[in-house]
Amino acid sequence: MKDWFRRARGNPDPDAFQRRLAGAFGIDPRQYPPDRLHNDFATVFLRGPAGRRALYKILEWGHLYQPVFVAGDPYGTAFRDGERNLALRILAALNAEPEEATDE
Repeated sequence: MKDWFRRARGNPDPDAFQRRLAGAFGIDPRQYPPDRLHNDFATVFLRGPAGRRALYKILEWGHLYQPVFVAGDPYGTAFRDGERNLALRILAALNAEPEEATDE
């Protein structure tokens, strides 16, 4: 039996990873413009078959295709409901196409 699970995995730095993610915005991440949000999500999930497959899997993990209710386990139901909420937010970002600016 190989000891693949004992190999060193490096020294991950979660704080540095989060800073690098936030730095991708070029702005305050809390000020994410709706048109940019939609375009970014559409670029990732809708521009090719790999993105659509990944989106389908995320929605599946988010329990969009089956009930979230877990009989006799209110905590399990709440946990699945949280996963579903995230999947619904991704769908909302994809479906909320920005309105065209109109000259009046």
